[in-house]
Amino acid sequence: MEFIWMPVRISLTPRFSGVALSQRDNLEGGSSHWVNENALVAGKFGWGRGYGVFSVSHSGIEEVTRYIAQQREHHRKRSFADELKLLAERYGLKWREV
Repeated sequence: MEFIWMPVRISLTPRFSGVALSQRDNLEGGSSHWVNENALVAGKFGWGRGYGVFSVSHSGIEEVTRYIAQQREHHRKRSFADELKLLAERYGLKWREV
């Protein structure tokens, strides 16, 4: 699997970036353990080096949830990498090939 989308609710605090990174580390460790414990993939599962974090307003949660549910079909038309580059360009983010 090349990528995974996960909706996660993170409360905003003055130390948001540290909290977000800590929660991401917990999410990675816990989910890796769960996937391996349940033998959901062939071989040993582990997270890759890169990741992206996107925020969404409360009013956009339903649309994002629908997008996640339909992503397999969606990515038959446009690859994940192409879509991520498009998002980066649209919102003025720096894109770095890994």
